[in-house]
Amino acid sequence: MKRKLIAFVLAIATISCLLTSCGHEHSYDQKKIITPATCLAAGKMELSCSCGEAITRTIPKAHVWSESYCGELQTCTIDGCGETRTNPSVHSLDYSSRTCKNCSRPAIIVNLPEGESEVTLYNSKNAVVTSLMVTVTECTYTADSITITWSARKTSNGADLHDALTPTVISYKLVDSDGFVVSSGSDDASAIAVDDKVRDLTFTITRLTLWESYTLQFADVYNISI
Repeated sequence: MKRKLIAFVLAIATISCLLTSCGHEHSYDQKKIITPATCLAAGKMELSCSCGEAITRTIPKAHVWSESYCGELQTCTIDGCGETRTNPSVHSLDYSSRTCKNCSRPAIIVNLPEGESEVTLYNSKNAVVTSLMVTVTECTYTADSITITWSARKTSNGADLHDALTPTVISYKLVDSDGFVVSSGSDDASAIAVDDKVRDLTFTITRLTLWESYTLQFADVYNISI
């Protein structure tokens, strides 16, 4: 009788096993990180099946790199490591957003002057004609060009000009990341008096190199005729 009971229990267990998870091939496609890997220690993750069966696996040691643009320097962020590398990703332009698909870097970076920039205009004898404060109000981009919009206000005239109307001439240059001037020019508006303002004046710089960083600088102007 005892043997029959044991055989009956085993049969029930076998049938139950076949009707549950034991009767199918596990698919461990659900991943959960238990301990992230670093360059100093391996990590651990859990792989589970839809039936509830789970196994653990070791994650090999690996550096945790800082964020950077494609091709730029990265540093391992783990304390005590200090390893560096060049980001191996390559820029790929998204034309709609004008950014890199891989690192989100803008196709062109232009560092603009913050706040107001003082510009002084001189005549042919190097005497001050007028002084202006210039502010960039907008910078718009295409894939390889920029358009700068600026405003200006006159703060003073030369000593012998008093309240005379004098030119509003803005000289600018665009410098690349290596310090080379890639574009320069000037823009001018109507003659204005002290405390007058002008705005929404623009200039466009074209044929810029993708993935380059530029700096816009305003400069004093010489040999002004009035």
